[in-house]
Parts: sequence; structure tokens; C-alpha cells
Amino acid sequence: MAKNDTLSSAIQKLPDPPGTATVMPASHLTKAKYFKDIAKDGKLNPLECKVFKEDLIYLFYGGIFYRHDLGVTRNSDYLPIAFVFDPLIYRTNIRYFPFDTGAIEGGKFGSDWAKHFRDYKTIFRIDGNDENVLYRIIFHLFRDNSYYLQGKANPECLKLPSPICDLHAFYEADLTAKGVDHRQSCIECQFTEPIEFDPKLIWIGYPEDLQDEFITYLWPKIRPHIPVTFKYSYHKNIHPRDLTAMLQQQAEEDVIKRYVNI
Repeated sequence: MAKNDTLSSAIQKLPDPPGTATVMPASHLTKAKYFKDIAKDGKLNPLECKVFKEDLIYLFYGGIFYRHDLGVTRNSDYLPIAFVFDPLIYRTNIRYFPFDTGAIEGGKFGSDWAKHFRDYKTIFRIDGNDENVLYRIIFHLFRDNSYYLQGKANPECLKLPSPICDLHAFYEADLTAKGVDHRQSCIECQFTEPIEFDPKLIWIGYPEDLQDEFITYLWPKIRPHIPVTFKYSYHKNIHPRDLTAMLQQQAEEDVIKRYVNI
């Protein structure tokens, strides 16, 4: 790989995808213990990131893909809450990465890939603040949104310059023995500015016993804009990962699938 080869420059040089290409919403996952403060603010605020040494908000393209590592608990503070945002949100984004950077930092992909991606902050960073960047990412790395959601890399990547061709080998590597999930091939979106809920918020999922906080604090901030809401019940023995998977399925059914393909 040449020293100056970056994923951002390689993506920008590629042709535009067909005119029917679409981009999907982005999601942010948090915990119930933060919901009241977020609702009072009526927005998501950047928080200190020790990895990138700046205040950031993390979202995933196309679904609620982040998973907390916590196991089963009875502490309701850890109940998951998910926000899904309209694709207009990408106009305020500063960069993307073609995988979960937290997993890279945590060594979850194994030592070989950690070594391969040791310079990921510069080489695999994709700059951009409009939908055109995402059009290119999805079309050239996956072909379309449906393949992206299935984690199926575009074999045409192998014909493209480095570091694009390197991603195909990574996406196709079977890392399930290491416990690696779908975040192996999910697009991470990083924001440095607050994300206002009105009118970008199109879906929110939260536990039903936080309905009062939603009505008292968040609703006055976003009305008359009405996002789709999903309130869930839960067993006293809480498994955040399972509940988050349920939120993803519901969000996909309610709003995300409309954006998959035109």
C-alpha cells in the first residue's frame, strides 16, 4: 500500500453510482440512565472520546448495530434506547469508517487485523458531509443497501485500488470464532457537533416506563414533529444485547426498510 493511499481519496476518485442509489438512516444507541438528560436537551451532545482525543457522537449507518458488552442484569439503567435519524443528518457529518473503530481499538478482530489496520485513523478514514460520499461507499464496497445489510462485500472491490481491495478480504474473513458480529462490516459515522432531534429524528425506541420522561421533556422539544415511537416492556432480568436486537428489528420494519432500495 502506497504511503499516500487513503480510503477517502480512493473513494472520491470512483465514479458515481446509478441515479437510483439511496442512503439509509443512521442510528445512535444509549442507555436509559442518560435518557432524561438527553430529553431535556432535545439533542445529542458530543462526548469525550479517548481514542480520537476529541468530543464525538457515534452513529451507525443503516441500523441499530452497536451492542453493549454488558451481560444479564437487573439494573434498569442499562436498558437500551435507540434513536434513528433521517439521511439529511449526513450533511453535518465529518467522517466515516468502514468498520467499528471501537472493535479495532479493543482488538476484537484479532492481532493480525489489528496489525493490518494499525494506521486506520488516517488510511481508512473517509471524509465527507453529504450523501454523495455514502453513495460511493455503499455502491463500490457492497453494491447496494440490501447487500450491505447482509454484510456481503462487492467482489468488484478486488479490482479497485488499495486500500479498497483490502477491505474485501477483511469483510469476507470469518471471525465468528472470535465473537465478531455484524460490526465487522458496518459503516461508522462520527459527528463533532450536537445533533438536534427536530426534525431529523424519525424513530425512537425506549422502555415503556420512560414514557413520562418522553412526554414531559422530549415532546415539548420536538413538537409538532412526530417521530415513530416504539415502547417496549421487559423482563426484570435484562439482557441489553437481546433488547437492542429487538429494537433493530422493529426500527427496520417501521422506517429503515423504506430506504433500502428504490
